[in-house]
Amino acid sequence: MAPEGKTKSRYQNQAEARAKVTREVSRSPSIPDYFGFNTYNPREQALANTLIKNFDKKQFRRLLIDWIVERNHPFTIVEEEKLRVIFEYLNPCVTNQDAHISCTTVKTLIINAFHEHKQQIVEVLSRSPGLIHIAFNGWRSGASIAAEILDVLDTYGIKEKIGYFTLDNAKNNDTAMEVIGGELGFNGAYRRGRCVGHTLNLSAKALLFGHDIEAFEACIYGEEALTMAEHELWRKKGPVGKLHNLVVIVHRSDKLTNMLRAIQADQIAASDNPRIRTQKPLDLNEYYTKLEETPIYVTALALHPAYRWRWFERNWIDHPEWIQHARDQVEDVWLKGYAHMEVLPRAGYARPAKRAKRYHNELQQHLEQSRYGPNTMGSDDSADMEARDALGEYEAWCMDFEPGDREVQDPIAYWIRRSVKYPRLSNMALDFLTIQPMSAECERLFSAAGRMVNELRSRLDVMLIEMCQTLRSWHRAGVINTFDVLFTSPDEAREMAKLEAMTDEEIREWATNWINAVSEDEMLDDEEDSLFVAEEGDLP
Repeated sequence: MAPEGKTKSRYQNQAEARAKVTREVSRSPSIPDYFGFNTYNPREQALANTLIKNFDKKQFRRLLIDWIVERNHPFTIVEEEKLRVIFEYLNPCVTNQDAHISCTTVKTLIINAFHEHKQQIVEVLSRSPGLIHIAFNGWRSGASIAAEILDVLDTYGIKEKIGYFTLDNAKNNDTAMEVIGGELGFNGAYRRGRCVGHTLNLSAKALLFGHDIEAFEACIYGEEALTMAEHELWRKKGPVGKLHNLVVIVHRSDKLTNMLRAIQADQIAASDNPRIRTQKPLDLNEYYTKLEETPIYVTALALHPAYRWRWFERNWIDHPEWIQHARDQVEDVWLKGYAHMEVLPRAGYARPAKRAKRYHNELQQHLEQSRYGPNTMGSDDSADMEARDALGEYEAWCMDFEPGDREVQDPIAYWIRRSVKYPRLSNMALDFLTIQPMSAECERLFSAAGRMVNELRSRLDVMLIEMCQTLRSWHRAGVINTFDVLFTSPDEAREMAKLEAMTDEEIREWATNWINAVSEDEMLDDEEDSLFVAEEGDLP
């Protein structure tokens, strides 16, 4: 034991903490004392017993861990004296049943929860009805990123189910996809989509500053801008330093204005220059060539019931070779990957909602105006008839247009409803329509990890950070809410225990009653939808 005033060992601190808890428990009021119940009154004693019985220590700890993981709180928060006082004030059972936990217990529970859930996630992914798409981001070399991604894919056993990747335009991602594709046996560029958010960001910068932003800055300012460190250094020098910074800013502002006027004058003077006129279309053609590297975009658009091939025929009317190449891409995907596949039920998809969300903004208005009716799908009359026969479901669907298709807002729900009529084509459509348009979740994860690892938590273990953020992601996505030991509520636990105790006959009876109840709910939903449609039809 350390002398008074000296640094105490970890074991001494833990022993003193346990002794403190013991003292608190021994002097904490009982439920009857806390609420002033008369234990000789049967009714009040029964009420006290109910309060004690309804407090679930395990559930209290589950909620505490859930809160810590969800909000990135430090583990030591569970030992905060004020927080514990609040818990005890709300329910003295927290103290009476010794429900408080230490930061060490938090760490242990998180590690145990991760390993329990990891195996469950592996099982869920193994039952995925379609391809599993990936998004990643990193600031390492492409080879290093690829090695980490391959390790994750192998750990979760999904190498054989990998679909397409959504990445930003960084060069290291090109290298990473080459390595991953070489290892898994596919063309990396073919399986790679571009993060639309990153593309929009780059496009906005290109429109404002041109292709080389750094060169634009150098041209305007003639010298590098003050770094934040330099700016702060001058600011600390008092009024003279602040004046220096102001002069720099004003000087740069004048140069920017003059440069903008010069650019405008040059463009007006050069407006008849054919070289200027042809430069921008050439740049756009560079982006169109990206469409030839992967079938992601044309396939998803062609299989959207509201757009189909009419979108291409209207918007690429001056480029019939583009349309034919797009048709070839989609048909190649169909014939090689789906036309002859074994049909399996896509039980993993939930029942589609009756009514899809409707959006009212300028982008959605543009998309609404771009929807088309039946298309002129089909090869030339001289096309090989055997190839047309091989198209099967794909060819049939292209000719199968229903009046409501133009109004479809949720293409995923549309294809789930048609999975019986077009089992193979629905697999293909759902595989492509579920590819992430953005890799923004990776950026959100970076931000969340950054908030977790502040200057006061710099000693957190890397693996523990990974476990916390992974659990947080699974929990926020709803993947571990229903079958999870750590986060299962007492009501759900009691319901599962009740089912486990049932005989086969009792389970069949329970299932029959449940199905009948669901069927009645669906009938009511259909009646409501019919009324909704009728009311809409009455509108002028």
